[in-house]
Amino acid sequence: MRIEALANHRSWIPDLAGGQFEHWGRLTGFDTLEKYTAALEGWSAGRDVPTVLVATDSGELLGSGRTGPPDQK
Repeated sequence: MRIEALANHRSWIPDLAGGQFEHWGRLTGFDTLEKYTAALEGWSAGRDVPTVLVATDSGELLGSGRTGPPDQK
């Protein structure tokens, strides 16, 4: 297993955002999947903290986590 930046796997963002939003919904702090996906794209861009990290194994996404302040927006 490896821990890597989501920025290295940007093609996973739509699926990752969809699964997280389906599970957590409005607890993400966003009222639509589109807004949450855009936020996840921004967080993973590597420009600013927070950074989104993913756990991978043989190129397969296992899970994700985010570093930074608890405020999502």
